[in-house]
Amino acid sequence: MEAVGKGGEPRLKPLPDAFRTVLTGLHLMCSGETEAHLERLNAEAGPPFPTELIAFTRSGCEKEPLPGSLGVYHPAYEALLRQLAAAKETTQLPGEVAPSVQAAVSDWGARARLGGSSTGSGQWVATAL
Repeated sequence: MEAVGKGGEPRLKPLPDAFRTVLTGLHLMCSGETEAHLERLNAEAGPPFPTELIAFTRSGCEKEPLPGSLGVYHPAYEALLRQLAAAKETTQLPGEVAPSVQAAVSDWGARARLGGSSTGSGQWVATAL
């Protein structure tokens, strides 16, 4: 979360991204499924992320200065990092991913960004690997 304050005044945009990253990892470790929708993740985790910041982002204000102090959000972020570390110890996910799988996922990600199609619900459809 240090990147939020780099380069001067903290901006709103990096804060939801930082929470989304940790919450997505936590969800993946616990369920084995990928979920990146911040509101769903937030509801599941038990609101560590203030919903008013989601509203600011949706209204197009993500480039605005961060409302309030960055320090207000730091304890919740640190608590999520601790939960993520604990989940790593109990997850059913493999400890390592084969290089061929890493390459296939990287290729799929590039194809999805360049030519994937959205279902209209914010979910992306991509061909199987």
